[in-house]
Amino acid sequence: MKKILTSVLSIALVLALLLLTVSCGSASAGNLMDEITPEKVDGKDGDDKFKTAQIDFALELFEGVAKDGRDDNILLSPVSAMYALAMLANGAEGETLSQMEEALGGISIGELNEYLYSYAETLSKTDFTELYNSIWLRSDGSLSVNKDFLQKNSNYYGADVFSEAFDASTAKKVNAWADEKTRGMIKEVVNEDMLKEAVLLLANATVFEADWQNPFNPDLVKDGYFTTEDGEKQKVSMMSSTESTYLEGENAVGFKKYYSGGKYSFTALLPNDGDVYAYLESLEAQELSSLLSQNSRDDVRVSVTMPKFKGEYEAYLNSALKSMGMERAFEGNAEFFGLGSSPKGNIYVDFVKQNTFIELDEKGTKAAAVTVIGTNTTSATTITNIKRYEVKLDRPFVYFIVEEETNLPVFMGIVTDLGE
Repeated sequence: MKKILTSVLSIALVLALLLLTVSCGSASAGNLMDEITPEKVDGKDGDDKFKTAQIDFALELFEGVAKDGRDDNILLSPVSAMYALAMLANGAEGETLSQMEEALGGISIGELNEYLYSYAETLSKTDFTELYNSIWLRSDGSLSVNKDFLQKNSNYYGADVFSEAFDASTAKKVNAWADEKTRGMIKEVVNEDMLKEAVLLLANATVFEADWQNPFNPDLVKDGYFTTEDGEKQKVSMMSSTESTYLEGENAVGFKKYYSGGKYSFTALLPNDGDVYAYLESLEAQELSSLLSQNSRDDVRVSVTMPKFKGEYEAYLNSALKSMGMERAFEGNAEFFGLGSSPKGNIYVDFVKQNTFIELDEKGTKAAAVTVIGTNTTSATTITNIKRYEVKLDRPFVYFIVEEETNLPVFMGIVTDLGE
């Protein structure tokens, strides 16, 4: 059986509900599905405008969720949330659209579609990251969906479209979709009650799986302790390695550890004062962007100690998105007229929910071992004036899974507690 070194998976859901339970005999969504085939569209490479927007969105969302989940380990995929919300924005108009565009980084939805189309291609240049999108429509005629909405999301996001009864069997199918796309890591994202009055479900699954470029030596894995903010000492397995990227910000130090091929990195930041949430609140987008863009150096050696960890997280993003200015989408007067209509009520967003999973250890697959062994590293014996640092993740820290071409985080998390 395949052993996974690092597997990070996420599914973000955007669920649009009617104010009232509705049922009418409008045109069948199934007929529209048969007419939808992807058309060729142009993308747009990620420039500074796109990167700045993505960093701002990721950090604001992360900070917003952290305010609600201060006592938890947190793991989010800003990429997964961005793709799901962008699909929904293709059906928004008026003030609802303006607020969504502002929350999504201040880029118009037309331009954002082009950016995200190309960004998906950037993420998939290796086999490490996969993105999947789907749209689920209620089949009883409760929604007259606009073909243009489906066409745009097919063109730019490759979204699969399903027409379902939105009953217990539909919940099973949505969960089976999540289970399949995330390779069995996330098995349940909705239940029957969540679908009772729903007319539309939008879903994104983002999957990351990779081996270390320089693996941790199993012989160096030792018992150690992780100290929580409350001072509790928890017994953990600590891994050790030497890296060549040292990070130093205004209130934290850290390192990068690269995955095979160097296209992605695990980036960790350890706050100086020990309060990881206070650090996150003080972290500015410009500083984070600068830290994530740092590269390895031949004259740097960082002695790294970090725990093996595994966990899952569930977050409702409503509060964070509202604080980012996206209030109208959650109100009864939301303007999702580009999405479709119903004679019995107005469509609005009931909630945005994200489930995530992470597993990180020192092991890899056989192929990963071959990849790691075949990677060139600089020999310390040929360099003088080596700068040496030490970063020990034995207390709460922040981490990111970073795509190195754009220096944008695909996943970001906080570890505060490693108890059973």
